[in-house]
Amino acid sequence: MRSHLSNPGTNRLPPGIKEDHLLKGIEKSGYPLQSVVALKLMKFGFNSVVEEWGFVDKTGGDSGQRTLDVAASRHLPGSSKVFPNVFLMIECKRTDHPYVFFKAVTHRPLAWFPRVIAGGKDQFELSSVTASGERTTRSVSGSTVLGLEKLPFCTDDPASAVVFSRAIPHGEKVELSGDEPFNKIVLPLMRAFDASLQRSNLNISIDPLYPELHLSIAVVDGPMVLVESPEGRSEEHT
Repeated sequence: MRSHLSNPGTNRLPPGIKEDHLLKGIEKSGYPLQSVVALKLMKFGFNSVVEEWGFVDKTGGDSGQRTLDVAASRHLPGSSKVFPNVFLMIECKRTDHPYVFFKAVTHRPLAWFPRVIAGGKDQFELSSVTASGERTTRSVSGSTVLGLEKLPFCTDDPASAVVFSRAIPHGEKVELSGDEPFNKIVLPLMRAFDASLQRSNLNISIDPLYPELHLSIAVVDGPMVLVESPEGRSEEHT
């Protein structure tokens, strides 16, 4: 650690905190990973990157001011009447304890993914005319309208986990807990997503249209284990 020459003599670490212990605590806190992610997003051309993105949580009984590690947006190519945008909500976690993901054994279609918000809604009415002249209308997701379900990410049938836990050692035993990953990763992303929908409703416009791709992302720096099926073997990824 560097010390500025103008620092007063009292501005130093107390005797109970060693420098190497402090540096290890900082590395485990997640903030360095958050900064790395923000820097990479800026290099990829995201025009707005905010660390510790603040939002108002209006869900549940404990609503209030919240923060998410990183929020980033980027304008996409459009036209004179359509101005698309992508909005990322990111929670970062660095951990020495593995996260264990349980792969879904049932097929879950990804037609709803990713969520596209436009005109304050994420469902759109498509009309068609049959050969007999009858008009039919059906409600579809924004990703279906844009054909996003045909992208390789969806068509390659990626692994989908329905539950994930954190493995915590207790002596020679290892216990799995779902509370920590839910409260520290899933819940913050859910609350941020709800806040992003409320923010989109403030700019409802049909002509021109401002469709926005909303993605909730967890960036984990640590070991991750995928349990493929009740009878299958686990496969570790880092």
